[in-house]
Amino acid sequence: MQDAINEIVGIMEFFPAVYKIQIVDRDHIILCCSDPVFTEKPFTSAIDLLEWCENNLDKKNDYI
Repeated sequence: MQDAINEIVGIMEFFPAVYKIQIVDRDHIILCCSDPVFTEKPFTSAIDLLEWCENNLDKKNDYI
């Protein structure tokens, strides 16, 4: 559980537009972001969520 929490926090820190990630159940994750307007986007896995963020959102410059 802690690994999942750490992964979610990492995504939120890496992509400043992300302000909330909801885990509804095992196969239902909702991303809330504002880039440039408010968006709620559903995902079925954390991998899909991360791929979408990498392809569609600006990354934080000072991420290591």
